[in-house]
Amino acid sequence: MAKVTGLKVGSTLSGTDTTPTDGTLETSGAAVIGGTLTVPAASGILLGTDIITKVQDTTITSAQLLALNATPKTVVTAPGAGLAVIPICIVLTKAAGTAYGGIAAGEDLAFKFTDGSGAECAPQVETTGFLDQTTAQVRVVNVYGGAGVATATITPVANAAVVIQLLVGEITTGDSDLKVRVYYRVVPTVL
Repeated sequence: MAKVTGLKVGSTLSGTDTTPTDGTLETSGAAVIGGTLTVPAASGILLGTDIITKVQDTTITSAQLLALNATPKTVVTAPGAGLAVIPICIVLTKAAGTAYGGIAAGEDLAFKFTDGSGAECAPQVETTGFLDQTTAQVRVVNVYGGAGVATATITPVANAAVVIQLLVGEITTGDSDLKVRVYYRVVPTVL
C-alpha cells in the first residue's frame, strides 16, 4: 500500500508512477476505484491525517419542531466506540411560511451531545427574529472562534450523537420545515 501526502483538494492522482498496481492507497478516508484517486473541490477531505471534515443534513419537520423541547432530534449520528463528534459549523435554514408563534424568552435552539440532558457542544441559536418570521431565514453557527464562544476547548463525549433541542418549552404554531447542515469532524477519544 502506498501512502499519499500533500495532495491538494481538486487534484487527481493516477498513473503507474504514483498508483500501486493493486489500486490501493492509504488516504485516511478517501476511496480508490480503478487505481485513480480524485479529491473533489467541495469534499473538504484532508488527506494524510485522521481528521476529515464531514457533513450531515437533517430536515426537522414542522411537527417535530413543535415538539423539539420534549423530543430532541439527532443531527449527527454517533460515530462509534472510541470516537467523538466535534461540530465545526452549523447552517440552519427555514423556508418562507407561517411564522412560528408562542416563542418565549429562552426558547432558543441548543446543540447537545447524546440527548436533551447532554452537554452543549455549540452556541445557542436565538429563535426570536428567526423562527417567528414569515420570510425565508438562514443562520450560521461558527462553533469555535465565533461570536459568543468563550473558549475553543471542548470536552468530547465518546460515541455520542449530536442533537438539536428547543430550550425551556415548546413553540405553539408554525408550518415551515427547519433544515440543518452540520459540518463536523470525528476524533479519537483514546490515542
